[in-house]
Amino acid sequence: MQKILITIVCLILIVGSGSLASVSAQSNELKIGVIIPLSGPAAVIGHRMSCGFKLAAEQLNAKGGVLGKQIKLIEWDDMTEPERGVTGAKKLINTDKVWGLIGIFRSGVALAVAEVAAAEKTIYMDTNAASPDITALVKKDYNKYKYIFRNASMATNFQQTAVPFLTDITKAKNYFFIAENSKFSHDLFKATKETYDGLGIKCIGEAYVDQAASEFTGELSRIRYSKPDVVIASISTVAGIAFQKQYYDANMRIPHINLPSVVCAKEVLNELGNQGNYFTFVPFCWDVPITDKTVPFYEIFIKKFGYFPEGYSDVRGYDGLMILADGIKRAGTLEVEKVIKELEKTDFKGVAGRYVFDETHQSKWGEGYLRNVIVQWINGKAYVIWPKVFANATYIKDPR
Repeated sequence: MQKILITIVCLILIVGSGSLASVSAQSNELKIGVIIPLSGPAAVIGHRMSCGFKLAAEQLNAKGGVLGKQIKLIEWDDMTEPERGVTGAKKLINTDKVWGLIGIFRSGVALAVAEVAAAEKTIYMDTNAASPDITALVKKDYNKYKYIFRNASMATNFQQTAVPFLTDITKAKNYFFIAENSKFSHDLFKATKETYDGLGIKCIGEAYVDQAASEFTGELSRIRYSKPDVVIASISTVAGIAFQKQYYDANMRIPHINLPSVVCAKEVLNELGNQGNYFTFVPFCWDVPITDKTVPFYEIFIKKFGYFPEGYSDVRGYDGLMILADGIKRAGTLEVEKVIKELEKTDFKGVAGRYVFDETHQSKWGEGYLRNVIVQWINGKAYVIWPKVFANATYIKDPR
């Protein structure tokens, strides 16, 4: 009997030590769920987001991690579909046991995942999706949605990026708006029209295209017939590349500016060749000294991944994870409520600028916070034309 008891105790100790070892291994990790499009028309953007997260995690882990824990990123491909986003969020939280969520490209996906994050009391940092409805949830019901933060820009910020191009650079009196058919684009147009109406700049046409569109003959004909002073384009997926090619080949010559998108990427512009000439675009970040972190980030990123950051998906992904880690460090704990309180106090200098959250958990926009640059691409080279503090050239209208 004594031998049997000893054997049982030993087995308990062995099993127990295995469990403790497992718990110990788990406790040495801080799992973060990354929800991004890794397939479909927005896959190229999802991969850029992934690179930003991975670089941030690598640098944080090299310095000891967060509260002594190594960050482990667990990715989920949402395919830009809300249902996939919800499925992924639930899996990441309940099966993979992630501490928090980060990422998301499409606003429709973000709104769906926000409900999951709220129900599961899990912090979600939105690094890309831009609909005003996302952070409006925090204002609507703080206690329910306080878990949602956005270091991404809001749709209203996107339209503000083009204002200097119309008011100062081209002196436009009207514009034509073209975008992909998405919730974000419709929110963006509403914000654009409200702002530009106030400036006395009239919208004389709008068009929406599929995010996988490859033919724009009809839209280009409408633009040409409308004779706008400026075309504002917000086609963020690969469809934007086809649009730019056809715009150039059609010899439109009407000044047009593209809001942050995959077309803002240097390697994409290089591949466009002559079709990229005189193209003007608005990245939220570029390799100019926006902060003392900006240029070093670009140098490290290019060396590691072999391409030039497009200035939004990758940069905001990187900054977003850094902000999340900073909030946890200042809280000194992984207790969600305490981390939320510290995130609300955030005043963080990132690659893209200074991050401070307002009462809706939206990163503030404007002088002293987050801004943008306006760049024109001519003969294979990028020229910053705004703001003046970083400008190395002036705008040149297509002379053909």
